Formats: sequence, structure tokens, C-alpha cells
Amino acid sequence: MNKDQPYSVDLSGIEPERRGEVRRRLNALAEYELSPGRENAERLAASLGLGAAQFYNLARAWRTLRDPAAIAGGSRPRNRQVQIEAIQAKLLDDAMSSLPDGMPEQLIHKAEQQARTGGITMPSSDKMKRYIHANRIRKLPTQLAKLGDWIVDHTVVEIPVVNRETAPQRPLATAVIDSRLNSIIAVDLSLGLPSVPKIAAVLIRAIGLHSDENVGFPKIAVGLPFLNDQRWAELVTSVAAAGSSVVEYTPGAYEHGRCVEALLGLRHEGIRLRPRLVLAPPTRRVSPANGMFNAVSLVEAERLLRKRFGISDKPGSKLSEQSDGVLHALLANLREIAKH
Repeated sequence: MNKDQPYSVDLSGIEPERRGEVRRRLNALAEYELSPGRENAERLAASLGLGAAQFYNLARAWRTLRDPAAIAGGSRPRNRQVQIEAIQAKLLDDAMSSLPDGMPEQLIHKAEQQARTGGITMPSSDKMKRYIHANRIRKLPTQLAKLGDWIVDHTVVEIPVVNRETAPQRPLATAVIDSRLNSIIAVDLSLGLPSVPKIAAVLIRAIGLHSDENVGFPKIAVGLPFLNDQRWAELVTSVAAAGSSVVEYTPGAYEHGRCVEALLGLRHEGIRLRPRLVLAPPTRRVSPANGMFNAVSLVEAERLLRKRFGISDKPGSKLSEQSDGVLHALLANLREIAKH
């Protein structure tokens, strides 16, 4: 048994500033499991600054779940319940029922039309959008899903990342979404604006993690958000040469992050998403001083994000020899692009 960490536990989903306390609790729980009893429980509880009843609850949670988040203490900010009137909620619920594949804007428009007919005042668009995200099924609407089997999307996450040049920054998250699974399959964090090398980097990661033959890669449609970058044509050509059909789409100024938002809302597992900051300058990306997290490195932030968002970091199974040659060529091209 490791004295400093008695269990083989992945703490990457715990805020770095709380990991020391979680390790202390794991040590105490390991000692208690070896020697249970009230006297030992009271002694260990006191060493943690807890009451005996609290310690028993901690032990029960660990025994049942074996999840470090269950014993971490503190609390993650939850999505606040959207307070709207019952009649307003009914109109939005009716819109979601009648347009299950609708974009938030379409649902809001339909609800507002019905509200005008009945002389009902609706809340702000922002509040209605939050209500929709909180109450609809988490999947890509057809308008987004048709962009590709794999879709690259950008958003900004509310995790302060250490930056040598300025105050801690909120990083850019470049994600690959599998529209068939309605899930994020790879993510890459970076500082600065979207770029072709960043897209290449996240595609490399997605291929490495999800290159199983049953996924069908590379003979799939890949949706790429157009960038006015001198290496754009090289990226598109490389992906297409591997057998994929490339779907280029152009997000509007505030239309980045829509795929991620459709799956996660604007806050997930305590991490807020800020898609409107994707194209923002560094001054607007500065993390607020009263944020939920202490500033961490990009590597640490990415581990935390993957754990909270349930994104795998395990490689896919071995490809056939026929597929290997194609993918090796694609990966070589993508690695060259990602260098710059």
C-alpha cells in the first residue's frame, strides 16, 4: 500500500487545490478499513477535522461508490434552476415537443409566436435558452448533425490557465464530436484563437483514441469550421486524401461551440462554457479573480476537463494492415501541420 496514496485512484477530475485533502481522506479511510471500530473512527475523524458521523458517511460513500469525487467535500456549482412562470415553461415545453430537432432559436421563435397569440409575456432570450438546455434531450439537432460524422467545434472553458504573458486565461477547447454517438470523443486545450494546427492536433487525438474499424474512419464525413489560414487547403486535402469527405462550414461570429453546447449546455460538472469568447482577444479571455478554480497548467486543465466531461483517453483497438497505411499517411500529414 502506498503511504501517500493508499488506493490506485485517478484524481484528475478533482480540482488540484483539493487533491491534498482527498489524499488525506483516502489515507484515513484505508486505515479504517484495515482496523474498523468506533474508537479508530473517532480518532481518524478528529485528524480530518470531522465529526464521527461525518466520517461514517465518508466511509459509506467510499465503500459504495469508490469515487474520489464522493469524498472530496466542497461542492461543484450546479446549473441554476431557471425560474420562469408555469405558462412560459409550458410554451417552451410545447415547442420542444413539436420540434424535437429544432435549434434553440427555432424553439424560442415558436414559443414567442404562441405567446403573442395568447398575450403572454416571455422572459429574455438568454433565460429561455438556458431553460431549453436544462430540459431538452442532450443530442445534436439535425441542422448540426448533418455537418458530419465527426464535427470539429470550438468553445472556451472557464478554467483559469497559467499564462506567462498575461493574467490567467480561459483556454480555447477544440473538440471533435461524433454526431452518431452524440458525444465528444476528443478535446485539445490551448491559449489563443482557433487555428489549423489546433484542428490538426485534435484530429490526431481523435484518430488515436477512436480508430477502431467499427467507427468507419477514415471513410466518414468530417465537418471542419472554415478558417482563413494559409494551411487550410493543406488540412482539407490531407483529410480528403485519406478517404473522408470534408464538409466545410462557416460559423458566424457568435456561432462557435454550438455542437458542444447542444450536448453539454452552458455548464457541465461545474465547468462553465463561454462560446462567445472563441474569437475574443486575450484581454476578454482573462479569468475572473473570483473564479471557482485556481490557475493550473494547460496539461492539468485538460486532464480536469476530460475527466469532468467523460472524454476517454484510452487508445482505440489496432487497425487492420490495409487501414494502417492510409491512417499513417494522414497522421504524418496532420503532425506536420500541427507543428506550426
